[in-house]
Amino acid sequence: GAIVATNSLISAHDGDEKGSGQDSDLPTRIKVEIWSRGSGRFLAYSSNCPSKVIVHTESEPETSNELSFDYDTKKGMLGFPLPEEKNEPHKIVIVWDTTRLLQ
Repeated sequence: GAIVATNSLISAHDGDEKGSGQDSDLPTRIKVEIWSRGSGRFLAYSSNCPSKVIVHTESEPETSNELSFDYDTKKGMLGFPLPEEKNEPHKIVIVWDTTRLLQ
């Protein structure tokens, strides 16, 4: 079944990089971090398609896996599979490339 992220912690922040030229104060990436437990299909609404979805665990922060995802442009629905967890929550990072959003 689908995961409803009721036990999730969500934070959003600008990416590390800044653009160049006229919009140089704008970040080139926006990231949302979500902590969630459980495995299965994760669903979320998003007004724009992200550029990547990454998952890793707190005990192995250097190990991250880029997940394949699908995005329904008509519904604004983002979906991806979450693997089995190892007794700790998943840290999910969703990244949007703002250079694609501004086009």
